[in-house]
Amino acid sequence: MNRLRDFETHVVTIAPTAAVIDVAAARRQCRVDHHDEDSVLSGFIDAATEMAERDSHCWLRAVTVRLQLDKFPGDQPIELPRGPVNAVSSITYVDTNGDTTTWGSSNYLADVSSIPGRIEPAYGIAWPSARCQPGSVRVTYPAGYTTPPRVAVQAVLLLVGHWYANRESEGFLPDAVSMAYWALLRNFSRRPV
Repeated sequence: MNRLRDFETHVVTIAPTAAVIDVAAARRQCRVDHHDEDSVLSGFIDAATEMAERDSHCWLRAVTVRLQLDKFPGDQPIELPRGPVNAVSSITYVDTNGDTTTWGSSNYLADVSSIPGRIEPAYGIAWPSARCQPGSVRVTYPAGYTTPPRVAVQAVLLLVGHWYANRESEGFLPDAVSMAYWALLRNFSRRPV
């Protein structure tokens, strides 16, 4: 268990440029044959994608993320809980003198195929000494899918279709929609759902 979980922040440094689904797919899902509602559908797509990404702890679109930690994790690996992680671009930290230093990639091993992704010092190397302060350690990495899993696309379509048909709903999902949504998320989630 990574005890740093309470002291970490994810910052998207390069936002996604592509949508999980396009408005044409949303129109087909909602059986809309005109363009009058495209802006509404676009808003539903964005909200459904953000919801699915948050609930699954998974980036459905390609992004670059910076994980900020208050310190290195002692004898534990750094976990990259939101994935899929594609690589590790850099690790920087504020050293004991207050200078920002880049830790060379030969000093650590990045396991981007595990869930969660993780980074640990290379054999015979320890984490460097860093100031313990908010955001002292920063790990930058590209993450997300170039093509999201079909079950993720279906989860987004399910939400878009429900919200389009029930615009005045009170903000919660009915049991049948909720069960279907969570069943789809279970197939690609980076954490138990």
